[in-house]
This record gives sequence, structure tokens and C-alpha cells, in this order.
Amino acid sequence: MNAIRPRVLVLVGLRPPRAGGRAVAEAVRDAGGEPFLPGPGAADPGPFEPSWEEVLEFDPEVVLLDTEPGGEAAVRDWFGIEGWDRVAASRAGRVHPVVGWRGKDGEGIPAEAVLRLRDLLARGSGEP
Repeated sequence: MNAIRPRVLVLVGLRPPRAGGRAVAEAVRDAGGEPFLPGPGAADPGPFEPSWEEVLEFDPEVVLLDTEPGGEAAVRDWFGIEGWDRVAASRAGRVHPVVGWRGKDGEGIPAEAVLRLRDLLARGSGEP
């Protein structure tokens, strides 16, 4: 894992993949991670739909799947996607369901969610 800023992917949807927008990227940075961002020229700061090729190229070291409470099904769905095994987070067992990362227009990510991610990144493993 990158000792300075681990690569973190927060998905608010899987099929198709839907990555968090600006509020999510700021929260990941605040927690000490390097967020997955849309490519150059992207105009919308909100959630976006990357290709699986872009996700594989980013090769996140931590994946957070925003879901409802009891979201273990989201993790099972992640492992059902072709190519998941090529992602560093999958090989390291660092794919976690989380709640509260979708954010709402004009709102940031809850502070407790950022603190849990900061703790997860500091420990190198475990639940967020």
C-alpha cells in the first residue's frame, strides 16, 4: 500500500459503477487517502460513472461500498464482478460496506464516517 496516501475508491452504486463526487473526494483526502476522481475535463462535481477499466487502472487499495445498514450484500456483489481479483483492495481484503457516504446536495460526508476511514487507513485493515 502507498505509505503516504492510500488510493481509496468510494462507490455509491455498482452496476453500473457510480463513484462519489466532490464531497466524497474531500472526505477521503481529509481522512488521509487519495480519492478516485473523474478524468480531465469532467464538468460535474457530483457522483459520476467511471468505466471498470478506469477503476482497474486506479487500482484502489481500499474500496468503500456505500449501502444501507447490513450491506454485506454489496460486498458479495463486488466480488461477483469480473476483474475484481485484479484490484489491490480485493486481494488485501479491504472492501468494506459503509453507510453515509452518498452525501446530499450541499452537504458533506458525516464527520464520524471520515473519522472511521481515517482510523481504517491508519490501522491498515479492519472495518471502517
